[in-house]
Amino acid sequence: MARAVYNGETIAESKDVRNIDGNWYFPKKSIKENFLRESPTHLISADKGEANFFNIFVNDKVSWNGAWYYPKPKEEVREIKDRVGFGPGIQIEE
Repeated sequence: MARAVYNGETIAESKDVRNIDGNWYFPKKSIKENFLRESPTHLISADKGEANFFNIFVNDKVSWNGAWYYPKPKEEVREIKDRVGFGPGIQIEE
């Protein structure tokens, strides 16, 4: 079981995590959505497609653009569809 932890709170937990390019991706259904808010940030990755971001709010701390997902990933990385990745500052515990 892997957990994504921020500011002492578990924000995701799953046995079905994937490490892709050094980032952990959790199934969307394993995310505690009450901690996430859509960010206006979008980035285009030549390898993966367009990423949408979430800001993560836990108690009095915010991780701006701390999580992301690819709504329509490129075929080569289709395994990240319906998954959320976490950036630096989010502790991944295995």
